[in-house]
This record gives sequence, structure tokens and C-alpha cells, in this order.
Amino acid sequence: MKVILIRHGETDWNAQGRLQGREDVPLNEAGRQQAIAAGKALRHYPFSGPRPLIIASPLQRAVETARLIADQLGIHEEPLTDASLLERDYGLAAGLTEAERGGRFEGLEDRDAAENRIVQGLTRLARTYAPRDLIVVSHGEISHIFLAKLRHEATRTGKSALKNAALSSLIYEEPWGFQIEYYNQTAAELESELAQCAVPSEWVLASASSRRRELLSVIHESFSIETSDAEERLNRPVSVPRRLAADFWAQAKARDIAQRHPDSLVIGSDTAVQVMAGGVLRILGKPDSLASAKLDLELLSGREHTVRTACCLCYRGRVHTFAEETKVQFYTLTEKEIAAYIATGESRDKAGSYAIQGQGALLVKKIDGDYYNVVGLPIARLKREIDGWLLKTNCLQSSPEPGPDPSSRP
Repeated sequence: MKVILIRHGETDWNAQGRLQGREDVPLNEAGRQQAIAAGKALRHYPFSGPRPLIIASPLQRAVETARLIADQLGIHEEPLTDASLLERDYGLAAGLTEAERGGRFEGLEDRDAAENRIVQGLTRLARTYAPRDLIVVSHGEISHIFLAKLRHEATRTGKSALKNAALSSLIYEEPWGFQIEYYNQTAAELESELAQCAVPSEWVLASASSRRRELLSVIHESFSIETSDAEERLNRPVSVPRRLAADFWAQAKARDIAQRHPDSLVIGSDTAVQVMAGGVLRILGKPDSLASAKLDLELLSGREHTVRTACCLCYRGRVHTFAEETKVQFYTLTEKEIAAYIATGESRDKAGSYAIQGQGALLVKKIDGDYYNVVGLPIARLKREIDGWLLKTNCLQSSPEPGPDPSSRP
């Protein structure tokens, strides 16, 4: 899901260099125009769904900014408010200029407490309203603290100074949390960035699999290969269900390689075999021994199983994951047949201990779904996902006219 974090528009106190904190100061005319411009820029932003939900700090400068943005997007829901988005409390320094306060901050909210408040608040909002995208209107210092944490910066360095009505777009995914897509952009800067319609010139396959390499070449002739050691370094979090293990590893491998190739389209993939046996869901990956391969084939013998291949696309900080599933039915296999197949050596490095594109085809009674998904890469769907995702995330979309807000659930 997407989360757009926006600082409210300008107030007279901003213009005068006065700390506002929890004081309820309204927007000035410049601030109102900034909020309107931000709303217009967001008409072009590639949200995941038709209408985002808007949430603001309870202070009037944030609420007014949120309402003006909603008007430009044709959203007629009144913005929600959430106390976790309140500005940092400056205590007795509120309302004073730098010269007037002289470095005195009696009653200042502790920085760690403020960080915990905004991190926990934004995480709660994302989890509560997912998969609906959010536009969140907050304040300069509290947003600065949050974004500095994501950027691994110390606060008060000047590097994260946020402009009034500036937008930072974030991607939120479990279990990864937040990552920054666009940072501290004015309306004009965001429109310019979106209008570039950048298309990746370099592709990287995050896999050593020869079959995936052959299949990807059907889609795109030129790409490099770089393998990830994520599976050796990481453990699957308990928050990720076992049936989604392939999705986790596809993301882990793609994200790992994308750190070194931020301007390339990185494609990660992982395949797992799922089979119900004795009322228990078993997940079969690559066998670690001949004995393990024999156990896998005995388990699949005479049963239907599901092959789930997950693919993860990474490009310029953006991430998109999808998965394809294919049903496969095995014949009932004799011990002789299992031993003969293992002797071919095909079981090595194959999820479920068989290769449908080789001698493993002789074990298969029927298949329901994409054959190439079982091989290791659902190329027809992958091509469509890449084309649609790049168009949606990189190109300036036509500006919709504000209209009635369709029904949607929070």
C-alpha cells in the first residue's frame, strides 16, 4: 500500500519563524494555495486504488490542508483525525522565534517519545486501513523525526528539513515496514518526477536457476544475473505464514540485489510445493539430500499438490510482488520408479524434488494451470505484471476530473 506523508501548508507563524507545537494556528493564504497545489499534483500519483483515505492531525492547519487536498481529488469524505500525528510539544517555547526563546525549551516533548509515537501511530494506521492507500497530513518536526529514522539520519542535521505542503510518498508492506519512494517533494517537483516516465534500461535476474534464465529470455533478451545469499543470512519471520514462504524469499532475494542496483529492474523468484498430507499442510522446498528427495516423492505419490511461484519486482525503491499457483497431480509411484527418477539427478535443486520439464514429466498425471509456473517462472503473467506495474509506477497518468467518491471500506 502507499502512504503519502504531507506537512501542512504555511501559517503566519511559519512565515515569522515561530515554533507552533500544539498551538492551533490556521493556514494563511500562501498555505492554502500550497495545499491546493499538492492536491492537484496528487491527481497524477499512481495510487493502488481509486480513492485514498485522508487522515490528519487534529490541529486546524493540518485538517484544513487535508480538506483542500481532498477537494482537488474529488474525495468527499471528511478527513479522519488521529492524535498520534500531532506536532511535537515544544512546551514554553511555542509561539517564540529563535531569538526570543534563546535556546530554552522547558516542557519539550522527549525526542524518543515523539519518535515512538509517530512510528507506532503510522504503523497502526497502515495496518488498520490496508490495503487502502493513505494520505496523512501532519507537521514539520514530527514528520522530520519519522523520515530521518527511515533515512538513517540524525535529526536536526538540516538534511531532512521539510517544506510546507511537501509530500513524501512511502510504500508499506508487511513484514518490511515503510520505505521511501519520493522524499520531501513540492507539488511542482512531484509532478516533474512523475512526468519523466522512466523505464529501466538494465534488468537483473536475482537467481542462478538456468531454467529461470531461459524463461526470462523469452520476455527480455538482455539481462544480467546476480545471486543473493539471503536464504543463508535470514530466517523467515514467524509473522509470515508458511504457505507464503515463497513470497518472502522472492522479496528477500530481490531486495538484496536491488540495494546494489537501484536503477535496474530486479526480478526475484522462489518456488515452493504445497501438499496436504494427514490433514497437515507440508511445504516442500529443495531437497538437502537424496534421502530427502525420496521422502518428497513418496509424499507426492498419488496426491495432488500446488506449485506456488512468487515473483518480486524492484525498481527505484518500489516493490511489487505477485504469485501464481498451479495444481499438479502425480501418478501413484512405485519404489522402483522413485529410485529410478532420483538416479537421474534431476531432484537436486528442484522444489518438490522433481523437474516437470525433464524426466519428471513421467511422474505427472495431470496439470491445472500454467506449466511454466511449475518449471519456475510464470512468464506470461510475469510479462503482464512488469508492463502494467512499470506503467503505473513510472508514468504520469491522465488527470482525472474530481467526481463522486465511490463507496469504499476503510
